[in-house]
Amino acid sequence: MSENLTKFSNFVNDTLMPEALDVLRDYYQRYLDGKDIDVVVKSDSTPASLADRETEKAIRTLIKETYPDHGIIGEEFGKENETADYVWVLDPLDGTKQFLAKNPAGFGCLIGLLYKGKPLLGCLGDFISEQGQVTISNPVETTSHSIELARIACTTVDGMFPDPLENHAVNVIKGRAKSFSEDLNCMAFKHLTEGALDAVIEQDLAIYDIAPLLPILFEAGITCITLNGQHWENLVFDVNANLNTKYGIIAANNQQLALDILKTYKDGVTA
Repeated sequence: MSENLTKFSNFVNDTLMPEALDVLRDYYQRYLDGKDIDVVVKSDSTPASLADRETEKAIRTLIKETYPDHGIIGEEFGKENETADYVWVLDPLDGTKQFLAKNPAGFGCLIGLLYKGKPLLGCLGDFISEQGQVTISNPVETTSHSIELARIACTTVDGMFPDPLENHAVNVIKGRAKSFSEDLNCMAFKHLTEGALDAVIEQDLAIYDIAPLLPILFEAGITCITLNGQHWENLVFDVNANLNTKYGIIAANNQQLALDILKTYKDGVTA
């Protein structure tokens, strides 16, 4: 497994992510130049563009050329051979709304690999630095054990937690936090691994939103639990599940903070 993991990591770092970022950069420049990038609204009311679609096509082509027996699950083109032992999970442009808002600090590219449903490796492509990193080598430093001292992020409270009780619960967390950031998408998790944030709370994530991030978070020593309190390290994805299946996560730089956020969330939901 370790030999394969090295090969897969090199493949992502040296081939997949550089190609993905090249395609994204090309379409971003086209968009900045005022050219049409064919923005559509999908059935889930989220936008997609040629940047999303062409980036995923490029990644899929390289995977199928190199590992034709592997499966693929992607946001734009769905499942392919998903019952294989190795399944690649792709979100070619996480944060399309921020891409369209011309905010490069709010979007990135996610590439992950599952082995029999277990996250094996993940890579987050940072559009600004034009780099992806499969793992974070040094555990992040713990900076806060309580919500009142914590810098917390969520993609959008209203968008991710539309249920009134859940929305109330996250707004309680938002009100107690030292600071609370939104509209960062996957980049919030990057900031968490770098120590610029202390925690992230999300819901309504698809498999391709979360699976690529988990190995990165685990390697950085981040506590990752579901909104029911289960530890993500112990969970396996069902690759046969409907792509509409959604997941939640509380990711924090220490377990005490994660549990404090979880308790506040649960208290708010049951209030």
